Amino acid sequence: MRKTAIKIASTLAVAGAMTAALQAPAAASELPKGLNFWSGVLTGVEKNYAAVPAGCTAIPFGAGSVSNQTPTDIYVFETSDCSGVKRAYPSTELRSFNFVGKSFKAA
Repeated sequence: MRKTAIKIASTLAVAGAMTAALQAPAAASELPKGLNFWSGVLTGVEKNYAAVPAGCTAIPFGAGSVSNQTPTDIYVFETSDCSGVKRAYPSTELRSFNFVGKSFKAA
């Protein structure tokens, strides 16, 4: 019984440490400059924009996260034409999505 309790406690400790490591944001000095989208949570296919473009911009893949290291707040949409529900992401924001981002524009 005691060995089982120790194994369970060890497993939970390792799982907790892994979860914390996966959720920890990168240090600000490690973030790419500009506006960056990734297909996964800060991994996978990446698209960088030096600045937020004027007008609606389609993301060339389904985005799962963003790093907005620009002075401009943005809206991200689930459609490729910036229509429908918009989600706001302020400048200097690092965030994963619970949806697939397909386009964005300046707020």
